[in-house]
Amino acid sequence: MTETVIASDIFTKEQCESTISFHSNGWNKTVGTLGTHDGIKTDSSFRQCMVYLPPSPEFIPKWMGEAIINTISDVNKEVYDFDLGKGRIQLNLLRYDSGGHYKAHTDVAQEGENAKRKISFTMLLNDSYEGGKLNFFSYGDVDSASSWIATSSSKIGDMILFPSYSIHKVEPVTSGIRWALVGWCLGDKHFV
Repeated sequence: MTETVIASDIFTKEQCESTISFHSNGWNKTVGTLGTHDGIKTDSSFRQCMVYLPPSPEFIPKWMGEAIINTISDVNKEVYDFDLGKGRIQLNLLRYDSGGHYKAHTDVAQEGENAKRKISFTMLLNDSYEGGKLNFFSYGDVDSASSWIATSSSKIGDMILFPSYSIHKVEPVTSGIRWALVGWCLGDKHFV
């Protein structure tokens, strides 16, 4: 099973609310499906959510960057011991409406910047929704419900960290809106 770590109370409730507001305060909105929406067919059966990206590092508040990097650094020293190099991060603010989901996947690509992802994280920013559980693949058949383990009950402001090569998914949201800040710490080179 994937070694997940839950770091408690990384953001306050007020910081979580502030983070949600970035969707209307300068972060770029994209459709969270695979492929693009510029003439290439997207696959909303695999991933369905809205993604908001900081247009540049200046749009990431200092308090946020420091809290994330410090937490990743501490967990890496205690648990993973990955070579993080300069420890650059990528961030996405995700909005899952009712029906929103993300099927089984890893966060590491075969090439490009995403091949350098080492540690992934997700932080729940609200709790006014049903469904939307984050599950990790344990063993067996990826399509079998018994092969998955749900994260323990994390709360708003907790950060769930895991190796980027871990297979994980977000179950469909059944009501409300699920807001999460997700991200990746990149090393200077990909896993070998």
